[in-house]
Amino acid sequence: MDQPPLHDLLRGLRESRGRTLRQAARDLDFDPAYLSRVERGEKPVSGDLLQRASNYYDVPEELLSLSRGVVPQDIIAVLQRHPELLLELRERFGAS
Repeated sequence: MDQPPLHDLLRGLRESRGRTLRQAARDLDFDPAYLSRVERGEKPVSGDLLQRASNYYDVPEELLSLSRGVVPQDIIAVLQRHPELLLELRERFGAS
């Protein structure tokens, strides 16, 4: 299954925890209007929100970053040192 876009992932995490947008915005210390626009994909996610959301929803920040298409540098380094893993990953998990 493909990783959803970050805005969908954030909304899904919030909803799965039974939090309203206003509750989450308050807990994250962000303006509800900003969080609403982020969850609709109309505003980019700040690094600060990404970090706070990671802590708040208890998910790795890397999972959120992957939804933005950002691959951790250590994973890039591994793949650069072992390019054969690209083929192995595609065979094992399928190509997009």
